[in-house]
Amino acid sequence: MNGHMMNEMARLRIADMQRDAREAREAHAARAARKQRASASPAEEIAIPAIPDYPADMFKSAPGAFPARRAEEAGGRRAGTSR
Repeated sequence: MNGHMMNEMARLRIADMQRDAREAREAHAARAARKQRASASPAEEIAIPAIPDYPADMFKSAPGAFPARRAEEAGGRRAGTSR
């Protein structure tokens, strides 16, 4: 093998090693940054309103949210039907 070819092979091998080292360094830095962000900021809490246990509790806070109950006529709701 001539000297020029040996120098060229060595240069390519060194370039490969330097590229691998740079990629490993960047990956390590990315992992460290991700770990630091995860530990620095606590997980966001989801804020949702409490679901009431009973439907009557749902309308206590908003009394005008639904229409008032109708006064039924004498004879019940089915008064006046042909059956």
